[in-house]
Amino acid sequence: MAIIYEESGRVFTLQTSTSSYQMKAGEHDVLLHLYYGEKIEL
Repeated sequence: MAIIYEESGRVFTLQTSTSSYQMKAGEHDVLLHLYYGEKIEL
C-alpha cells in the first residue's frame, strides 16, 4: 500500500493495487472524504 500526500491541496491518497482512497484536511483540520473506489492514476 502506498500513502501519497499532496501538500498544496492537503490531500492524502492511500493506494492498493486495485483501489484508491482520498481524503483532504479541511479548513478546521478535519479529514474530509473525497474518493473511494477503483485505483486512480496520479
